Amino acid sequence: MTVTSDAAAQAAIGAAARELKLPTVRDQATRLAEIAARDHAGYLAYLAEVLAAELDDRSARRRARRIAEARFPRLKRLADFSTDAVPTITPGQLAHLATGAYLAKGEPVVLLGDSGTGKTHLLIGLGLAACEQGRTSVHGSGLNPGNLSGVLPLALSGMSRTIDKITLQERADWSVYESTGITFDNMAFGQPLEQISPTTNDFLAFQGNDHCRTLRAVDHA
Repeated sequence: MTVTSDAAAQAAIGAAARELKLPTVRDQATRLAEIAARDHAGYLAYLAEVLAAELDDRSARRRARRIAEARFPRLKRLADFSTDAVPTITPGQLAHLATGAYLAKGEPVVLLGDSGTGKTHLLIGLGLAACEQGRTSVHGSGLNPGNLSGVLPLALSGMSRTIDKITLQERADWSVYESTGITFDNMAFGQPLEQISPTTNDFLAFQGNDHCRTLRAVDHA
């Protein structure tokens, strides 16, 4: 039986943990070993504690990375939303949404209300909860809806190996909306692509190059 000194054991653990990419094991192994010795814990109990610490830290790092990658304009939590200002929303509804059950069921969440009633707070709160639960979240606003309805689906489909299901949901009855001027004159649908630019009209100038990129993406799809 080979007797290994504490210093040698620590060095071996550090090297192995670095190779296996287990930073928490490397950092916490000695501290947890001291606690295990003090509590007279067995080898298996000590190993379980070390692995649990690694899993906890890894989960925390994943949550932080998802939140950072979501690029929320600011962090807002559902728990901080004041239902006093919007009596039609109850604490029970917020608690249910916080579970993310609607995501698992594929149920949409539609927020309607005047400016300043907390729609953005709720959207960010829902997205933040989704990130913390390991789900996928996309946050967007109505200022540039073409990006969410045009470019984003094309980009996501291009990154997918398979597409199992496509769901279309009509939010408004456009059959009674006089949209000819907006669709063809402002949004430039039906015009030659080479003639469309942010300088074509005031609408495209307001949109910058975003709408033009959407049209090019649709043309090349």
